Amino acid sequence: DRDVTGVQTCALPICQLGMELYARGEYEEALPHFERYLGTNAADRLDRSETIVHVALCHAMAERYHESIEKFEEAEKIAPDRREVLYHKGVVFMKGRSPEQAIEAFEKCLTIPVERRPEFHLNVDAIWEGTPVREAIVHCRKVADEAKAAWEAQQRGTTPKENP
Repeated sequence: DRDVTGVQTCALPICQLGMELYARGEYEEALPHFERYLGTNAADRLDRSETIVHVALCHAMAERYHESIEKFEEAEKIAPDRREVLYHKGVVFMKGRSPEQAIEAFEKCLTIPVERRPEFHLNVDAIWEGTPVREAIVHCRKVADEAKAAWEAQQRGTTPKENP
């Protein structure tokens, strides 16, 4: 049997350094640390999902929306009940000018019952920093409506601000 305790002990500072760089807005510098941490197999499902979300957000900050969406989809497979994955995925679709796909992500986020808590302790709370869950869902509904307005404007060849 292999002793994974040593691997976890050595790998954790790698992820922590990535988080520190991410918190300072040094997204490109954070990426290799997150990727290296994911490669150690030290991450449990929660850590893995959370780290992949940060990788996706780093790509989004660099306007690499395709790579970002791929990472959000990877995180979604690991943790399909995490609303924040779906929310951030929708935001990235909006930034990437794909409002129809953003709507889909937001709507999927909204289908997760408010009372439902997946085995992961992270859910909506990390997005809205302590906002009560129901208020967070109302916010997500507002963002979904904005995505719909953008999509409709795109179909008409206008922008949402030009709408009557």
